[in-house]
Amino acid sequence: STEKVGIGGWSLGGVTSVIEAGARFDLENLRAWCEEDESHAEFFACSDTVGHEEEIAEFMGLEEVPEGLWPAQNDERIAAAVRLSGSMHWFGEEGLAAIETPVLLIHGGQEEMEDVSLEMGNPYDNAGSERKAQVVLKDAGHYTFFSSCEESPDVYNLSLQIGFPTFCADSVWDMD
Repeated sequence: STEKVGIGGWSLGGVTSVIEAGARFDLENLRAWCEEDESHAEFFACSDTVGHEEEIAEFMGLEEVPEGLWPAQNDERIAAAVRLSGSMHWFGEEGLAAIETPVLLIHGGQEEMEDVSLEMGNPYDNAGSERKAQVVLKDAGHYTFFSSCEESPDVYNLSLQIGFPTFCADSVWDMD
């Protein structure tokens, strides 16, 4: 049946999953976070979003940049959502509170050191759904959900070409 479906995604696909579950953008909150500490400006959360709000609004079919929470983009057919390691910086506490669909939030415990915006807004605490769960994979990083380089040689070769060789490597895979 396509009337009620689940959705899951990794990385930006995980972000898409929580959007489909009801999370709403709060880009004013993101801008404040980016401006409060110079080191935050390095994160793609800031460089790829702040200053691009008009483009994002246009892409979403909006006539102007909303103030406060942006309109919901969720799909009513979604009955449950799974996020595998997607940064939550776009939403803030109020945007996450708009999640009403059951949601499972999974990420690697090492990711929080690599991406300080990963758990921005405390996704588990602030997700509005009454049915929610969080799993933190203790020693895993962002790429633990991807296959090994040996299993994905084309992806590995592409990652070398674009200067991103860590794409198919994760610290948890190297453990004995």
